[in-house]
Amino acid sequence: MISVVVPCYNEEENVEDVYRNITDHVKKIKKNYEIVLVDDGSTDTTDEKLSKIKKSDGHVAVVRHQKTMGFGKAVETGIRNSSGDVIITMDADSTHDASLIPKMVDLVESGYDVVIGSRYVK
Repeated sequence: MISVVVPCYNEEENVEDVYRNITDHVKKIKKNYEIVLVDDGSTDTTDEKLSKIKKSDGHVAVVRHQKTMGFGKAVETGIRNSSGDVIITMDADSTHDASLIPKMVDLVESGYDVVIGSRYVK
């Protein structure tokens, strides 16, 4: 299984597009997957949008922090709540390219232990 972990903090304007983009690319892999959306104590409508996404897609899990604990803790929470043997972390602000997900999974399945995607290096 592939798990995509997405920490979210006040991402009401981005989270639906990020979810759709991730879903479009992870489906291309043709393997079981989950998307773990972690709300890190958002104070906007991110929580409502995450609930709507979860309700519409059985591949989505939502985990909530009652208060903001920071990016690192949100990533940790997402990983702890993931079932995948391949775990990918993505930002909720569209700064990570979801189109790289299939290539990254291919590299892991070909023997790499860790694959790092960068927005700065091709």
